Amino acid sequence: MTLVMKNRWVVTNCLHLIGFMDLLGVSMILYMMPGHIKELGGSATIGGLIGATYGGVQLFSSPLVGKWSDLRGRRYTLLVCLLMTAMSYYLMSISDWLSVVLISRLIVGVFKHSQNMCKSYLGEIHLHEDRPTAFGHFNAFSSAAFIFGPLIGGHIADSTGGFHAVCALSGTTFLVNIALCWLCVPEITHRGHETKINGGPTTDNSLHANNNKQPDDDAPPCVPAAAAEEESASFSPRQLLSSLFDRDMWNALTDVFVLQFMLSLPLIMYRTNFSMLLREKYATSHRTNGYITSLTTIVGVAASFGAGRAVRLYGNDVARLYLHASALLAVCLVALAYAPNLHVLLFFLALLSISSAIARICSRQIVVSRCHADEIGGVTGMSGTVTSVARMVAPLLGGIAMDVALEGPELLGIAIVIVAVGYMLKYPPVYDHDKAAVAGANRLSKKLK
Repeated sequence: MTLVMKNRWVVTNCLHLIGFMDLLGVSMILYMMPGHIKELGGSATIGGLIGATYGGVQLFSSPLVGKWSDLRGRRYTLLVCLLMTAMSYYLMSISDWLSVVLISRLIVGVFKHSQNMCKSYLGEIHLHEDRPTAFGHFNAFSSAAFIFGPLIGGHIADSTGGFHAVCALSGTTFLVNIALCWLCVPEITHRGHETKINGGPTTDNSLHANNNKQPDDDAPPCVPAAAAEEESASFSPRQLLSSLFDRDMWNALTDVFVLQFMLSLPLIMYRTNFSMLLREKYATSHRTNGYITSLTTIVGVAASFGAGRAVRLYGNDVARLYLHASALLAVCLVALAYAPNLHVLLFFLALLSISSAIARICSRQIVVSRCHADEIGGVTGMSGTVTSVARMVAPLLGGIAMDVALEGPELLGIAIVIVAVGYMLKYPPVYDHDKAAVAGANRLSKKLK
């Protein structure tokens, strides 16, 4: 169940561009929100509540939108998400009311799932052994936006009415993405052992004609035509919710989600208090902090590009690579907590960017490998929910830890990562694509009966 090579190459690169433009629009405005809320008369508490709105809403919307894309289609869902996100940024560009800012953040919280939609699409059109490379390249292209976005937004914001201009420009990037998605990203439907793209069937044979693999060796089981038509015809909100809260699916993914939460929490805690730590401990300026952030982003981008090669170096043993990346993450946090000077800090920040980028890709690969193709959107949404919980908890825990000691967030993060590594050693995250694909097909067949 794959696209032919030429079509897959075009769609993959289009999704890379969509991912870059998506985070370019976000990064242009992200760091200006607290200052803008303060200019509108909002207190720090109000700013915190508005900031928490996004993560809080995504806690619930992420799995719902993901599962909706499984049932309604990736392309359709992506187009809706991009359109509503563009509207939310344009809304902020025409008003100076705090209530409008709050409404805009609520809309973004509900519909800003374009990154997850792109990853779900990539997971569906690539064979399982190619997914680490596909996810790594997508993360690299997307993360590169954080090198340019803050610089563009900062220059525009310095002019009169700059914040509104930045909001309008951010909304425009999502309109560009709508055009890219409309023109270059086909809808995918599953019928037996072929995939229909824009009304034309493409079989697995066309992809594997020049190698020795059998068409179905690596492709997940597809839904029979009659069953797929019945599922599409019976789509309803009730079906969406029942599919989302599938106990078998949650049981199959619990260990990976626990690990994802334990590894996301320390990273978010550290990055939330990163600028304050640099100023307090190393007396850096805002400009220096900006250069350090850009440097770590560049290293993370490079690590994402090399993730596929790292997986191949490990003989496609994604679970072992995940364990080693997590262990390196713990070592980096220890070193960062006690770095004697800025040069040592920069070295271990680079290693932290590498280990965290590879760990994220390994986690995504293990999650996607354990589900059927028709479950990828819902499972990706569940994964987003886990990260949203970490985003909500991390600032509070990090703040409390920093009140106790300046290195508090790192020390607490070290303890959490050590527990995560111990959990991996005792309960290794199984990476068995064939077994997981069969289990996913069995879950899907139960739903269709």
